[in-house]
Amino acid sequence: AYVWSLDTRADALFALGRWEEAVSVLRAAAALDEDGQPNVSQVINLAFMYARLDQPVETRNQLAALRPETVSAYGHMQWVHAQLLAATALGDSVEITRCLEFMRAHQSDARVAYQAALVQTGRLEEAATVLISRLAAPEERADALLSVQRYDPAGVTAATPRSKDFRQQWTRLLQREDVLKAIREVGQIGSYPLRRP
Repeated sequence: AYVWSLDTRADALFALGRWEEAVSVLRAAAALDEDGQPNVSQVINLAFMYARLDQPVETRNQLAALRPETVSAYGHMQWVHAQLLAATALGDSVEITRCLEFMRAHQSDARVAYQAALVQTGRLEEAATVLISRLAAPEERADALLSVQRYDPAGVTAATPRSKDFRQQWTRLLQREDVLKAIREVGQIGSYPLRRP
């Protein structure tokens, strides 16, 4: 529980724009065992954090420490997703293609990660197909509807340039008529402003 408490603290610090502190806390969490085993979850989360801070080399350095046999199918999708973000920042088209092909073939292990990867690489047509299929599937619909709600329309939480890029692409995705139609068939989009304490 302690390692995940640190993970949550790091997320909170990151949202406040205290990025160096967030990295420090998550590095400490990544150094701890996870359920008595070498840590995987926080190492991957730390790699994502570096990716959001536009530090792709550090992202790759973190991921290089992982061994495939220690990572679950879901974790492997997260691992490849982080690799994709690093490759995108570095303009590594070969690695981008490899990562997307892997995620497409294994999307059932982490559909949300695959959808995010498509958005982050500007493949909005494919991302729309995934989101619409999630909205149509009863077992995925609640999570899909939750993801389209607007929790921070005023931009209260701090955003890195990479995060802003994702938000812009995500907004474009949600403005597509096919996506809006799919949402209207099962629910709606609400707006829930956040306020600093």
